[in-house]
Order: sequence, then C-alpha cells, then structure tokens
Amino acid sequence: MMNPGPVEEGAKVATTFVDALKTQPVMLGMVFILAAMIGLLFFVAYKGAETRQHELDRFYEMQKETQLLLAKCVLISPEELLHSREQKPPKEYHLQSDETKGVKDGDTNQEGSGHQPP
Repeated sequence: MMNPGPVEEGAKVATTFVDALKTQPVMLGMVFILAAMIGLLFFVAYKGAETRQHELDRFYEMQKETQLLLAKCVLISPEELLHSREQKPPKEYHLQSDETKGVKDGDTNQEGSGHQPP
C-alpha cells in the first residue's frame, strides 16, 4: 500500500473543511470575516507605505530647494572658498580694535575695556 501524496492529503483536508462548514454556517461567516480583515490589513499597510514614500519624496524635494537657495546666498565662489581655507592662520593674534587705534605705552585706560585705573 502506497502513502497518499500531497494532492490526496489536500483533498482530504478540503473535504473535511467543507463538511464542517455545512454543519456550522457560522464558521463560514468567520472565515469570510477573517479573510476580509487580512485583506484590509494588507491594503492599509500598502497605502501607509505609499503615503510615507510620497511624504519622503516631498521632504527631499523641499530640502533640495532649500539647499539651492542657501547656495545662492554665498557671495564668494567655490575657488575663493578653497583658497581662503588654504591660508595659514596668523602667527600673532591681535584684536580688531588694535588695527583701528594704536595703544600708547603706559596708557592703561583703553576705551571699551570697562576697566578704570585705581
């Protein structure tokens, strides 16, 4: 005697399922409701992913526009920007006020320092 194949086993399961549905019609309704819920969940997941992709596309488009606007605000060319980065920092640092006004030797009262001599 041979073992039944998958087709025969599937046919037995289907026959048993149909017989159970004949005796209990409520079960048939539950199967339809379950199938409808699974279909609804897949539909909601598909639409949610589609909406998310649309939002991401709009977000990237908006970021691209912002980057283009900001790129137009730069007043120097990229070559000048590279050249300015290549310059070495000065060996001696000084204040901007030192360039506009000379400091006399012995003059401890500088304008804007907020320090008064005793």
